[in-house]
Amino acid sequence: MLEVIVGQWWVLLLVGIAAGTLGGLLGVGGGVIMVPMMVLILALPQKAAQGVSLTAMVPLALVAAVRYWQGSHMEVEGLTRQSVWLLSILVAIGAVLGTLVGTYFAGRINNDALRVIFASFIILVGIWMLIPKPWEAKAKGASPAAVTTTTGEDDHGRGR
Repeated sequence: MLEVIVGQWWVLLLVGIAAGTLGGLLGVGGGVIMVPMMVLILALPQKAAQGVSLTAMVPLALVAAVRYWQGSHMEVEGLTRQSVWLLSILVAIGAVLGTLVGTYFAGRINNDALRVIFASFIILVGIWMLIPKPWEAKAKGASPAAVTTTTGEDDHGRGR
């Protein structure tokens, strides 16, 4: 396996670049990109790919978070900057607790089943994001039908 990794260092670099670019652009954890690429291209077992992805995401998440906080990306109408910090901290605490639960179960599921669960989750989240939700229309003051015709830009012409 080490020969494969050493021989394909450039593939790992490209996986990292793709994950970092999409992670910074879309706010997704790079694992959505890294795990499938490492499983499909490098033939890593699912659990190993997830572990490598989580390890690589630490610096990725730190850099992305700093960049978001430096810009105006974290401005939320009706909330102070401190409130958004508190929101971030509460989500982080919940994520750490959830990680303890998730890694417990991941250790008890075989690689093939975990791969099916991972792929199914990605598909379901993608479908969920495409379905208009009534509360999104209310938040923008539009009818639910208008949600399906949005341009993907906020009120200031910036992409979401």
